[in-house]
Amino acid sequence: MKRTRLKWVVLLLSSSLLGAGFVVATEQERFVTVNGADVVVDRATGLEWQADASSTDMDWQDALEYCEFGAGAGVAESTDWRLPNVNELRSLLNYDKHGPATDFPGITEDNDGIFWSSSPYVYIESLAWGVSFASGIVYNSNMDFYYSVRCVRGGP
Repeated sequence: MKRTRLKWVVLLLSSSLLGAGFVVATEQERFVTVNGADVVVDRATGLEWQADASSTDMDWQDALEYCEFGAGAGVAESTDWRLPNVNELRSLLNYDKHGPATDFPGITEDNDGIFWSSSPYVYIESLAWGVSFASGIVYNSNMDFYYSVRCVRGGP
């Protein structure tokens, strides 16, 4: 018996993102850019990501504050942004790809470095987890190192 794959269009209604608006996406699109390209919705997880990463690298403490209080907090006129935990950040990886190891829009070979997560490394209090989108490797790293930041909202 031959299986037929149906193609369909989904209307994502989201009052939190677009007011009464909607976004049209095909079934193959995991990431959908909305709200004037400020926000990327991950349809696999339901998380909403800042479309653009921080313009400068920063240490871990500054990354936490950037998402909660700084430039990240004002994206899409919302104040509920936060630094993603390591599992949320790792969910963006595509292990079938390399350089960059993700399908997330806007991440290219030019900007696929290590990104901070909010997850501290439990065995050594001066370390936290980061994810490299160049290689797909999850690192524990010194909190004083400077890495990129991409804020998230939603989730449990």
